[in-house]
This record gives sequence, structure tokens and C-alpha cells, in this order.
Amino acid sequence: MLHYEFDWDNKKEKANIHKHGVTFKKAATIFYDPNQLSLYDEDHSQDEDRWITIGLDRSGILQVVVHTLVPIAEELIRIRIISARKAEPDEQAQYQEHKITEMKEKYDFSKAERGKFYHPQAVFSFPIHLDPDVEAFVTRLAEQKNMEVDELVNEWLRATMKMLEIVQD
Repeated sequence: MLHYEFDWDNKKEKANIHKHGVTFKKAATIFYDPNQLSLYDEDHSQDEDRWITIGLDRSGILQVVVHTLVPIAEELIRIRIISARKAEPDEQAQYQEHKITEMKEKYDFSKAERGKFYHPQAVFSFPIHLDPDVEAFVTRLAEQKNMEVDELVNEWLRATMKMLEIVQD
């Protein structure tokens, strides 16, 4: 079963929400859309391969998402979202009809590949971002224990899960 692991910069997401009103978690749900259109972003792929994908999010809003897509293992793909916004009317028409039109200051999806990153059995995994005070506390403890932050947090969560299972039984 294919597993999509999503990632993004928390500061970029906050700026994106302020500018476009779209969270990256919501934007990531376009990968559930089998009719998504994806276009290789030649203009911004000097340092890494970037893609521009248009698709319906889980709430039915057509979004344009700029992202990377890197295979990590045979059934694990990491997608890093860079930006997201609602589709413009020209882009909406291209999505609906997949027709060729001339676009200015917008992405032209006329040569895009439909469903390129859609996998009906894919499992999605989203990042969890800690508030700054929590992150500072956990980072300090992880350093004291000579552990990675995610290892320490997972250790705590597993211990909490065990306690909850005991209490519930």
C-alpha cells in the first residue's frame, strides 16, 4: 500500500494562510482527487523537482498546490507543500475541460497529466507542529537524554497510550 508522507514549513503555511486563506493540510487533500492535473514547474526546479497540481480538496474547493514529490522507499512518498491557493477561473475551466487556453500570470494546465499523483489506496500522514513553548521544552529534554525530539515525543505518546488502555480496561 502506498503511503504519502506530507511535510511543510510551519512559517510558510502561516504566511500562506494569511495571503491565500488555505491551510497546507487542506491543500494536501487534493491528492485524493483522481482528476487532479499535475504540471512540472520548470521555472522553479533548479534546486529540486517541483510540481504544480490542481485538484479538488476534500471540501470540494479547487486548489492549486506547488509541491515536491520524492520517493523515499518503494511504497513511501514524501510530499512537501510549498504554497497553495484557490484556483483562478481560467484554471477552473482547464480542470473541468482540460482545454488549451492562453494564461497570463497563472499556471497553464493544458499540458498537465491527469491523476499523476493519485493512488486510491494511498495512506496520508501529516506533520504535527508543536507550539514554540512546547517545542523548546521537548527539545531541551531530548538534548539532555541524547535523543531526537520525535523519538522522545513518540516515547511519551506510547506511554500515555498504555496508561489509557489500562484505565479503560
